[in-house]
Amino acid sequence: MLNKRTSSFQVWVYIAYGFYFLVGLAWFLMSLLKGGRFNIYPVFIMAIFGVQYYYKHLITNLVLGLLSLLLSVYSLLEAVNLAAYYAKLRPLEMADRLLIALPVVGIVMSGILVFSYIKLNLDRKL
Repeated sequence: MLNKRTSSFQVWVYIAYGFYFLVGLAWFLMSLLKGGRFNIYPVFIMAIFGVQYYYKHLITNLVLGLLSLLLSVYSLLEAVNLAAYYAKLRPLEMADRLLIALPVVGIVMSGILVFSYIKLNLDRKL
């Protein structure tokens, strides 16, 4: 039986899966508790990253990484725009800073998913 070790880069990929799964879970719970309605989009995100965690398909990592990169950049631009508007009215609170930091972490995690395609694909060929 082969003894497969998990590389440190694979651990970062698992952290990225967990980050997006937790973002989907937080989104689902906030829409359920605050809005009182069932939101299908976070359930879809949790299902995609849960299945991806199980199958670990490299091409899907690339596609999910590129999609999440685009969405994270859009979210960052929206958060900066909103923070700039509120900064004129009042000092920025911790929630506003968190609103800016979350898409930045999303950009880093999507970069991990994109580069996992290259890194883990090269490891398989060697």
